[in-house]
Amino acid sequence: MKALAYICSYKEDEQEFLNEIKQQKEKIEIFAKNNNIEILDYYYEKHFARDDYKPVLFEIIANFYGKTDKLIAYNTDAISQNGNFKNWVKDELSRINIELITVSENESQAFVKAYNLKNK
Repeated sequence: MKALAYICSYKEDEQEFLNEIKQQKEKIEIFAKNNNIEILDYYYEKHFARDDYKPVLFEIIANFYGKTDKLIAYNTDAISQNGNFKNWVKDELSRINIELITVSENESQAFVKAYNLKNK
């Protein structure tokens, strides 16, 4: 199944916001290519996202059950900087069988190992 990509920035300056969005997308594209993951679509949270209100993320949770099994984000802070909300999102994604994959340097190594083991 094809993956979805989720991109979100908290930068208030418009140029910084656009730069961060661009960087996240590029890193996700590289990660997907290196791991033979096809991206179905990219979903962007609108300007100046809040930690506790993510309409695009809620749309994915509500409407993509059975349409994808992976959601790729640059890091968990793109999901939220609020730990409780982040955990809720992870639980909801898990409940509908969508795996959250992060590509930041600290988190991607564990996924790559697990992904390679799974494919063996």
